[in-house]
Amino acid sequence: MIKGLIFKMLLGKKASSETYINYLRKKGAKIGDRTIFFSPHQISVDVVNPWLIEIGDDVQITGGVRILTHDYSWSVLKHKYGEILGSVGKVKIGNNVFIGSDSILLKNTDIGNNVIVGAGSVVNNKIPDNCIAAGNPCKVIMSLDEFYEKRKKKQREEAVALAKAYFERTGVIPPKEIFHEYFFLFEDGSSLINAFNKKLELTGNFEESLDALKKNNNMFRNYDEFILKCNLNVGVSKFV
Repeated sequence: MIKGLIFKMLLGKKASSETYINYLRKKGAKIGDRTIFFSPHQISVDVVNPWLIEIGDDVQITGGVRILTHDYSWSVLKHKYGEILGSVGKVKIGNNVFIGSDSILLKNTDIGNNVIVGAGSVVNNKIPDNCIAAGNPCKVIMSLDEFYEKRKKKQREEAVALAKAYFERTGVIPPKEIFHEYFFLFEDGSSLINAFNKKLELTGNFEESLDALKKNNNMFRNYDEFILKCNLNVGVSKFV
């Protein structure tokens, strides 16, 4: 508790996602429900013109992200020509959007719904709905449907690699909970450990996710079969 109070005193408005979002709302930014700022002390949101910022529902903004509604490059023009030429514009983020770490959203950014923006992207244009976009300048690289199919195909490969890495490092058969992002491979939804239920609760659609799990055509009948197919050297292991 004391550590929490000290942390809040040191970071102030950026002590948590909730405190930072409340601060931005009071300043005039429009921010929807269930939006989260991860590591808010590493995130910078321009409050010179906060009413130019609109962020929708279910948006995930990760560490190092910067949101800017103005730039000061006109200072060079002023010094050269004497004139002040303003440079401001809106930043709009739709619903169900993920902004990757260290991305920069410049003025005149308009990101649609159901969009993933890759880490380190620089955005100053319109990104349509239902896509994956990345780069500098940020541009569409594939549709959300294409990304969905790509990720589904990678699940077994990545889960097996995770199991092997854990086993090689510890000499122990990996416990179920480390597969909290891959349990759709072997669970049927009838009885889930807490770590898996917590993942289903994310983004506010628990029932929909649970229904998807129950209807899922599992790659493995159960966890034991999954571990067996990982081809671990169980002879030197200790089960947990």
